[in-house]
Amino acid sequence: MQETLTRLTFPLSTTSAPCSEEEFVARFNQRPGKEARMGYDCPLCRNKEFVLRVENGFHRPYACRCVTIRQNLTRLRNRGLLELYERCTFENYHVTEEWQRGARDCALSFQKSPLDGWFFISGPSGCGKTHLCTAIASQLILSGHDVQIHRWVEWAAQAKAAVTDSGAYAALVQPLKDCEVLYLDDFLKVQHGTRPTAADIRLAFEVLDTRYNTPDKPVLLSSELSLRQIAALDEALAGRIAERSRNHAVQIGSAPGRNYRFK
Repeated sequence: MQETLTRLTFPLSTTSAPCSEEEFVARFNQRPGKEARMGYDCPLCRNKEFVLRVENGFHRPYACRCVTIRQNLTRLRNRGLLELYERCTFENYHVTEEWQRGARDCALSFQKSPLDGWFFISGPSGCGKTHLCTAIASQLILSGHDVQIHRWVEWAAQAKAAVTDSGAYAALVQPLKDCEVLYLDDFLKVQHGTRPTAADIRLAFEVLDTRYNTPDKPVLLSSELSLRQIAALDEALAGRIAERSRNHAVQIGSAPGRNYRFK
């Protein structure tokens, strides 16, 4: 947003009583703006998409966090993930067993301090991995964080197909390296039940190693593979995941009745 400066020397309107700089800005920021977009009605800027702040006697406009929130929601809609985002919340995660409680509590703990490492959850299909990661991502989105959400199977297939086209490959891979928060769902899952290929491992390592070397770039990973199974594929990759998710790793074992989709 192009910055403009305005001296705070006039009242809010011709009929308003003179007010302090802080009062002026507070009143302005609460003036209604545009209609809510993407279903998000911003309480901070009233959908104007910028807020005023007082600095050295000037009004300074700053982009409101709702700009990032709506960008995230638009990306989710374009990828067909908006319904998942709306459905998978912490409130809708039903705890009936202790292993579910432990997984939920670990996810909640990470969500409260998302810049402190990574979140990793593994387990069999249907045990709630995607639900909890999406719930974390949803809270981060609503807090104004830039969150990139990708399903590994679809994204990896596109990236591998573009590997001989440097421009197309960079357009697919670089955003995952650069974004503030990255969530990869079904990490290292491949179609038809085969094992991840050497190309899958190289791609995963390229993205995660970049983020590993930038500690303030959180990662959320859900996978059907445990850390031990990932280590059998590539020890260096598993080691980076284990180190960064040391305080927020959940590994759910296979057991009858843990696929909620059958309930």
